[in-house]
Amino acid sequence: ISDKLHHRKFSVPDHSVCRDCKLQNIVCVSVARGIPCLGPLTQAGCGAICPRFHRGCYGCFGPCHQTNTDGLTDWLIKDGHSSAELIPLFLNVNAEAPEFARTGAQLMRQDSAEGESHE
Repeated sequence: ISDKLHHRKFSVPDHSVCRDCKLQNIVCVSVARGIPCLGPLTQAGCGAICPRFHRGCYGCFGPCHQTNTDGLTDWLIKDGHSSAELIPLFLNVNAEAPEFARTGAQLMRQDSAEGESHE
């Protein structure tokens, strides 16, 4: 809004929220607290507000140009998070973004299969 009011070209950072955390010396919530975070996948622009308050990124600004959703979900699952816990992370604010929708659907199938194997 400020750019528009001052007749400046609108600019969006060309990096992830994860990089914003590093630039602002914000400790990684996934590493330090075990909180699932979409920061590595999400386009910067919010100033890393969620991680600044010790919360995982919700992905409000949508996915970056190149996302590795499979890599992040694999890491989070290996870190002890369940598919069921990760589904709302991807099917929340930007659920219609193709990368997040695909991963959310994949996690739902995985969670369903896990549930059937426990019956």
